[in-house]
Amino acid sequence: MRVQPNASTCPYSRLLIAKRVLQLGQSPQRQPRAATGARAARKWVCRYREQGEPGLLDRSSAPPPIDNRTPRDRIQAIIRLEGPLHERPTDRQAG
Repeated sequence: MRVQPNASTCPYSRLLIAKRVLQLGQSPQRQPRAATGARAARKWVCRYREQGEPGLLDRSSAPPPIDNRTPRDRIQAIIRLEGPLHERPTDRQAG
């Protein structure tokens, strides 16, 4: 996704917010030209402290991969042991 260079949520403006708060001692609530709220400003300041400028770049919103996924062969073994879903006994007989 392309972001306009002067957009209020681009990496450059996030850097400005973080520097104003850290170097000038401004409160995250008092960002006059920022179109972001105090919570977002605090988030950018924390990321800037921890990671520097790379922490202010856009991130993927995709969930992280699952490392402990059940192996496919184990899933197939469970299905074989349980049998097909339509062959399972039911509690009530239709009728």
